Amino acid sequence: MAVAGGTRWPVGVAVSVALTGCAAGLLRGIGVPFLGDAAMVAGWLTVVVLASLPTSEGDRLIVQDGRGTAWMLGGFTALVAVLVLARPRRPASRVEP
Repeated sequence: MAVAGGTRWPVGVAVSVALTGCAAGLLRGIGVPFLGDAAMVAGWLTVVVLASLPTSEGDRLIVQDGRGTAWMLGGFTALVAVLVLARPRRPASRVEP
């Protein structure tokens, strides 16, 4: 948590959502096919679901509060938005006279 002007900001949530978007952008940038994108989404969802489940002691890695929900929804939104909206740039084809 960072404190700025008396307000607490969840910096960790913002950084993790940004890193999730960057990882998805990297996949888009190197031209991974659709199956690779789907595997990343499935892997991300699997990790999040497993981290949300309580352990035998009752602990959770992702707490079911506003910060945990923001992390899950923000990360998933960033992941899908980058994979769907970002298209890799293709060089213009050469026109030979």
